[in-house]
Amino acid sequence: MAVGPAAFISWIVAGVLMLFVALAFAELSAAIPKSGSIVRYPQYTHGSFASFTLSWSYLVASLSVAPAEAIAVVTYLAIFFPWLYTTKTTPLGSVTVLTAPGVAIAFALLTAFFLINYYGVNIMGSTNTFLTYIKFVVPIVTVLLLLGLALHPRNFSTPSFVPYGTAPIIMSISTTGIVFSYLGFRHGLDFAGEARNPQRDVPLGTILGFVMGIVVYVLLQVSFTGSIPWQALGLRPGNWTGLSATPISAAPFFEVARLSSSSALRWWSWGVMVGAIVVPIGTGLIYIGTVSRVLYGMSTNGSIPESFMKLNRHRVPWVGLLISWLIGALYLLPFPSWAYIASLTVFATVFTYTIGGVAVPALRKHAPEIRRPFRLWGPTVMGGVAFIAAYMIVYWAGFSTMWIAVPLVLAGLPIFYIYVAPRWYRVSRSLGVALGVAYWVVLALTTYSYTGA
Repeated sequence: MAVGPAAFISWIVAGVLMLFVALAFAELSAAIPKSGSIVRYPQYTHGSFASFTLSWSYLVASLSVAPAEAIAVVTYLAIFFPWLYTTKTTPLGSVTVLTAPGVAIAFALLTAFFLINYYGVNIMGSTNTFLTYIKFVVPIVTVLLLLGLALHPRNFSTPSFVPYGTAPIIMSISTTGIVFSYLGFRHGLDFAGEARNPQRDVPLGTILGFVMGIVVYVLLQVSFTGSIPWQALGLRPGNWTGLSATPISAAPFFEVARLSSSSALRWWSWGVMVGAIVVPIGTGLIYIGTVSRVLYGMSTNGSIPESFMKLNRHRVPWVGLLISWLIGALYLLPFPSWAYIASLTVFATVFTYTIGGVAVPALRKHAPEIRRPFRLWGPTVMGGVAFIAAYMIVYWAGFSTMWIAVPLVLAGLPIFYIYVAPRWYRVSRSLGVALGVAYWVVLALTTYSYTGA
């Protein structure tokens, strides 16, 4: 909607950029397959301060995903039960927010994510395998049906291929959920220490899964653009901005299939709806477990207390899992909208991607003896491209996202002064506390000054 017919190019560009990042992490995961490995790589290559900063950023992002996906499920249910949501004006514009019953349902889903993860990787893996099949089958069938039964080639040239110019093609990568859709490649890295053959399976799964994701997302965008039923929506062909005021903005593929002249597509619209509900459930299920592994990794780095390394009888780091559930519930209160949380998640997550590209050549130089089942070609060049790609995606997020995300990322640094510095750098506890409190005060004042909050 923000780009027009050229939207699929945004998916291609984002996919290519993120592929460089995924390749860098594929080598790292093959060489160092550990649970919570994402937050442990910077510890090995750049020390505790860089490790803590990136770990905290990833924690901020990961904590937000499970509640965001629970909200996404309720938002789709609200198509049939309108009392689950309402419209609210925010700094990001008019967005859909959940009502009290909607928040209650989202909380119930978040609790289900917690319980499934609590009982171990085997239970979670069996559940997620079923969900993964649906995540792939529904999009593929949808693409085939839309391209075969509802494709209107003129949609790609009405009024022109790039009605708003080329700038939105790039800017939309960070602001419309495109990068959010590509974040899943890191799940295997977070659970690497619990895989049977991590040095083979983790990099292979990372690369193959990512390439398949690019193909599926691009085809979905092409099929959606080509099958928009302008007349059924009551819009002039090519009125891309007008789509945001129609039901298609809330459930694009469901509405396109439901309004199609093809009876097969109208029947399949219910399959689309099932997929739209199941996919967020699968993502939320993974991410609430991801947070516990991130906290586990931070604990092994000495950045937070050792209690976060405690395992239950199912060998799950349960303290971090409990924290993930509790803080995830809090996200439902001030951020009861997917749009709020997705913009925050993209910035904080992609910020941590910057370590992948620089960690590969660093470890090649300082730890050449490590066995690397997967080796990145031209580590200095490829790693540099991965770093630049991650940095540019962060830059494209824009100020409206940064003014929320940056203070949240920086707010964790006082914990480094209060806990890590006295433990590892012989700083007195009182000095660490004084530095931490002073930092929080300065951060609050500067944030207020720059945002006018």
